[in-house]
Amino acid sequence: MQVRRIGVTAVVAAAATALMGMPSAHAAQVPDPRSDPFYAVPADIGSSAPGAVLGSRVVSPALFGLIRARATGYQLRYRTTDNLGNPTATLTTVLVPNTPAPAAGKPRPVVSYQEAEDSNSLQCAPSYGLVAGAPVDNPVGQVEMLLIAGYLAKGDIVVVPDYEGPASLYTVGLMAGHATLDGIRAAKAFAPAGISASAPVGLVGYSGGALATEWAAQLQPSYAPDVKLSAVAAGGVPVNIGHMAPHIDASGFLDGIVQNGITGEAKAYPDLVAQASQYISPTGRAVMRAVNTECNQTVTATYAFVPYSTMFTVPDPLNSIPQMRQIISANTLGGATPAKVPTYIYESVNDEATVPADVDALVAQDCAAGVPINYQRDILSEHVVLAITGAFAATTWMQGTLTGQTRTTGCHTTTSASLLLTGPGAVGLLALLLGLPAVFG
Repeated sequence: MQVRRIGVTAVVAAAATALMGMPSAHAAQVPDPRSDPFYAVPADIGSSAPGAVLGSRVVSPALFGLIRARATGYQLRYRTTDNLGNPTATLTTVLVPNTPAPAAGKPRPVVSYQEAEDSNSLQCAPSYGLVAGAPVDNPVGQVEMLLIAGYLAKGDIVVVPDYEGPASLYTVGLMAGHATLDGIRAAKAFAPAGISASAPVGLVGYSGGALATEWAAQLQPSYAPDVKLSAVAAGGVPVNIGHMAPHIDASGFLDGIVQNGITGEAKAYPDLVAQASQYISPTGRAVMRAVNTECNQTVTATYAFVPYSTMFTVPDPLNSIPQMRQIISANTLGGATPAKVPTYIYESVNDEATVPADVDALVAQDCAAGVPINYQRDILSEHVVLAITGAFAATTWMQGTLTGQTRTTGCHTTTSASLLLTGPGAVGLLALLLGLPAVFG
């Protein structure tokens, strides 16, 4: 009998699941996105340009739905483009801090922060989880709100897009990249946010958020050349979902991520999935129905050690089913050179979710194409641990780059015991701890 290792990720997933549905004193005041008309796509969506603001409302940003942030929040509904090229609409949350700009006389930097939503249901969207009174359906988003607070404390404007779109298309790169870029367009066009036309713009994301971040960087030159980026920071990068699935399955405790990803892709490519319907098992259909209504933490806990192969009727389904190969190819990073702006990539050499060799190869490819990259490889971590221990150094680098204090030229790769123990990591952690009272105090 094969015994699979249960690591820190399983413990974190269990703890996160225990937090889900945590009661909020004001939950009744917050409409569920699945029934909130503000999330609906207008019938005349095709008449609007990508990034056009279609509606707005003021919201109170909060941590765990209870601890209000000292920032003004706006939800913007805006026009974007899905993975098939069709016009659609989604939301972004614009957070404007009450603190002064980080550099007097200079425009506030803008940080487009892509949360790791990693889910297929609209109640898991960042816009819902960031609002006071919302239940904690997606605990990972609450952890990321603490990291977002670090940018707010420095005076940066933070834009948090619902980049999976109205159908919650998890792992669909074109949808995520389009929505991220159009969210920046919408935020800059929304006068109450006060974003200067010359404001430096950075993209930030980890794991599922890194997928959106890297796809936005790759699509920017062709899809949104008007969106001038200044910096990109991404960690735990999902390069090739076809490689990730067997990699995740080798340990098993994150198998739910694969089921989530397959479900997101199935929704995004209905025609291809219909052509391959004979290869989907009854178990697969039941799993897709179930994960389509839950947030990632529940799915991860429920489907740990359930191999994705049980969803299909043929062996090696990702390679043996032609339609699956098409979907994977369409959602693999590296098909074009991303924006040639300073870029910071960090990856655990022991990552059990994303594939370190794929990240190494993507960095090498982009470096050869002229993208300046600071690539940090971390030893004393795995996927979930690095989400925390690597975030502080990334934040230090991003803020330094947006304010002109940090320069990245050429390509450099460094392998460290732990990014948390480096100078930038320690500086970033201290800055976050000192800045939290200014945001939540």
